[in-house]
Amino acid sequence: MERPSCRTCPYWDNSNDEPGREPKGFCRKRSPRFPPTESLVKAAEDSWGGIWPDTYYFEWCGEHPDFPVWLAARKANQKASTSTQ
Repeated sequence: MERPSCRTCPYWDNSNDEPGREPKGFCRKRSPRFPPTESLVKAAEDSWGGIWPDTYYFEWCGEHPDFPVWLAARKANQKASTSTQ
């Protein structure tokens, strides 16, 4: 099983993707947040006061719905490989 990524996450929104560029989108797992850095504050003020984190398709996090299954399979494979040595 391939590691779950933003591309396969049901919470990922790439509807504003630009043709010819690496797929980029927004993580919509949680509500918009006030940006943690001053450089993003202006962007948030120009929109609705909060932003969703922007991510590329290949990024991942532990909150992907398939992540626990992937992690369990990975641990099982590691355990199997160490027991045969």
